[in-house]
Amino acid sequence: MVKRTLHKRSFTQCDLSGLPLPAKRSCYLPVVAENGKVQKKGQYANWECVMRAIELHTWPDAAAQSRAVDHVKSWLFGAVPKPADVGLLNHFGGCMDASEWHNHCVVSRSPVPVVRVLTDGTYETIDMPEACSQGVPTGVKTFDGRELVVFYDLDDEEPNPVASDLAKMPNLTGPVIIALSFEDTESFMPRHRYVPCTVTDLLREPHYEQHRQDDGASTLAQFRAASKAMAGTFKAYEAERSKYAVAPNTITPGMVMPAPSGAELAAVARLRGLGGGSPRSSAPRARA
Repeated sequence: MVKRTLHKRSFTQCDLSGLPLPAKRSCYLPVVAENGKVQKKGQYANWECVMRAIELHTWPDAAAQSRAVDHVKSWLFGAVPKPADVGLLNHFGGCMDASEWHNHCVVSRSPVPVVRVLTDGTYETIDMPEACSQGVPTGVKTFDGRELVVFYDLDDEEPNPVASDLAKMPNLTGPVIIALSFEDTESFMPRHRYVPCTVTDLLREPHYEQHRQDDGASTLAQFRAASKAMAGTFKAYEAERSKYAVAPNTITPGMVMPAPSGAELAAVARLRGLGGGSPRSSAPRARA
């Protein structure tokens, strides 16, 4: 781990690429013992740098290196990142800045299994085509944080109900590719990483959690009708819960002070010197 201090502020650098790393966002080189205990070494910009570091690290045997790779695979839900090529960075004589190099690492991925669903209802597991770069998130997530992402052709008007059922997303058309992704929070720049997706994963419906809520309204008229029904239900519930309620001032009527009369207010004002006369002026005068 390389730690720098500049302008009285400290920051860390990637042990492979030399890029500065934001706080609380870094990957590590896993050294896994035979008993399964993991020792985290160094700080790296992304898991691609870790894979390159695994190649360059001096391991006692091939089994130790294999355990490190397996640890990264298990952390990334089975995905195996391609080792990073740091020679492409500007400060190493390359032609890419940090952002361009990050995008290059995102695109240059190892083969990731995905599910392709045809319009006739058949589906198969294939490697994600290189043309698939930005999919459409469905809002459906697994219990461990992975999200379903679909790739489909908007110009193809032939419906694909099987894909819609598997991806939990209506109105899909044409051949559809269904993938899984998750937010990589360790990378030095925000990214979503594609991970292996099989038909078995898609058929595990109890493990999926629908984050979007469908109110059953697809038109403005249906929305207004649904809103009116909800308001009526709330009104009926409120009336039921408050039918035995009483006003607060009727619970203890003995503690309620009666309204003062005008004569009492005038006497109080004279006692406090707010009236026109003195307090003694209120006493009756004796007749001569």
